Amino acid sequence: KPIRMRWHNRYWGLNLFTCLYDVFLFMKNLFRLNKVIKSTKPDIIHTNTLESIGLIIFPSVIHKIPIFWHVRILLQYKSITIRFYVKLISLFVNRVIAISRAVEQTLIKAGMKPDKISVVYNPIDTELFRPQNRATCRKKFGLSKNSIIIGSLGRLTPDKGFEILIRAMASVVRQYPDTCLLIAGDEWIKGYREKLSRTAEQIGVLSNLILINRQKKIAELISALDVVVLASPKKEGFGRVLAEAMACGVPVIGTKVGGVPEIITHGENGLLVEPGDPRALSEAILKLLKNRTLTAELVRNGRKVVQTKFSVEKHINRIKLIYEDGLRMK
Repeated sequence: KPIRMRWHNRYWGLNLFTCLYDVFLFMKNLFRLNKVIKSTKPDIIHTNTLESIGLIIFPSVIHKIPIFWHVRILLQYKSITIRFYVKLISLFVNRVIAISRAVEQTLIKAGMKPDKISVVYNPIDTELFRPQNRATCRKKFGLSKNSIIIGSLGRLTPDKGFEILIRAMASVVRQYPDTCLLIAGDEWIKGYREKLSRTAEQIGVLSNLILINRQKKIAELISALDVVVLASPKKEGFGRVLAEAMACGVPVIGTKVGGVPEIITHGENGLLVEPGDPRALSEAILKLLKNRTLTAELVRNGRKVVQTKFSVEKHINRIKLIYEDGLRMK
């Protein structure tokens, strides 16, 4: 049975009963987890997110089981609460796995001991994410075979820079009127999809905007695109969609934030732009559309980088070594 937490953040400190209910849920889930661990007797507990590590510490200490904490986000290390929490966690975890150097740095700034952290990049299955026939993939999603399609995939939140990308499209459409912007993702903030449509309408590119939900066949959707853009304005732990696009043979553009520069080397396997700059973003898109020689070179180098740096085999071997090292210190 899934263990779910229901935090009512907006009501904390205002509603005593809500706070008590959250504490009750936490304790209930804690005892459930303890029961599962006691019955299964695992050799290792591998956990993700801040919430899960908080739940697992007590039962793991009681049963003397090593904890491996996999961190996939950039922590808000300036927060006093986060710093206290991370320093407390550092006393109990055996190893911390960060998905990028950027994530590692936020962990260190938050108070985690550097010698406990190992960087292991997210793996990309290059058998699944591989170059495919663009026309065939477009037909599956009902996309125009003749249009230029710029794509951006991810949960629909301002953190992904969709509004900035829409504004960048104004300059692109002026030079290439048949260009479309496809945004695929599930809505995380109520009304945000409508907000993106209003932004597109205000700058005159609503007819060039395609909004769809998150798709199961991500590799085929990526292969239907001409360019993949991740326009995150402030933070990005890794930028997995960029590596997936590179594996699919699609040129990529990212912003110089978080772990993105660890995926893209500017001018070699993709383009990097300053965050929050629609003009720089539009110039990068136009550069790829106009310079096919450069685009072809970026695509070739991109897949090679994914095959060597982000392979599944490399990921598994790194995790295996971390497990073995952690168990020796049990």
